[in-house]
Amino acid sequence: MMIAVVPQENYEMCLLPLVNTPVLDYTLEFLASSGVKEIFVFCCAHPELISAHLDGSKWTKASSKVTVTTIINTQCITIGDALRDMDSRDVISGDFVLVAGDVVSNLDLRPVIAEHKRRREADKGAIMTSVYKKVAPSHRTRSLNDDVIVGLNTETSEVVYFSSEVESSKIDLDVRLFTEVPKLELRHDLLDTFIDICAPEVLMLFSDNFDYSDLRSDFVRGILGAEILGNK
Repeated sequence: MMIAVVPQENYEMCLLPLVNTPVLDYTLEFLASSGVKEIFVFCCAHPELISAHLDGSKWTKASSKVTVTTIINTQCITIGDALRDMDSRDVISGDFVLVAGDVVSNLDLRPVIAEHKRRREADKGAIMTSVYKKVAPSHRTRSLNDDVIVGLNTETSEVVYFSSEVESSKIDLDVRLFTEVPKLELRHDLLDTFIDICAPEVLMLFSDNFDYSDLRSDFVRGILGAEILGNK
């Protein structure tokens, strides 16, 4: 069974109506259509509004094929806080989907989940699989906050470099990358969907590193910079 965690840091966005339907419902439908059976909606702000919406929705009815549980902790400010709280509750023991509460997608996650599990079987250090979409840097669907440079090992599709600091005309790369990754490709045409398949080790690493607040700039860069863990 696949479990999903949906952090809600911005309640205005997740309850924003899109074609008369709150965006959060699209996120839940996306997960349900991909075979997810249990979903935790983590509320950091205005939990009463999100809880009221879910309580009156189809997701909490007896006929629902998906179990949706609302978790509330208004002391959490960042995604890091939310994941540490989830780890302390000990409700996740296997791989899980981590997705923002304002994602609208028709992607079938099942092949992505299967690929994540295949990589985990081959390499226990492969603790997270992230979904990116090819989008030109100048495309209007991208905002400045989405601008990233991703370094890929083209033989394995493993992310070996990540930077959201792309305002400069140059980037700093560890020279060891060129010797350790013979087929290195730097990409500036990838849009982060903020859809991730995570191993339970992700939660433990957030608990072990209280300075991790952001999933990308702290966690991903921290993992890429760690030499002793071997996590990918």
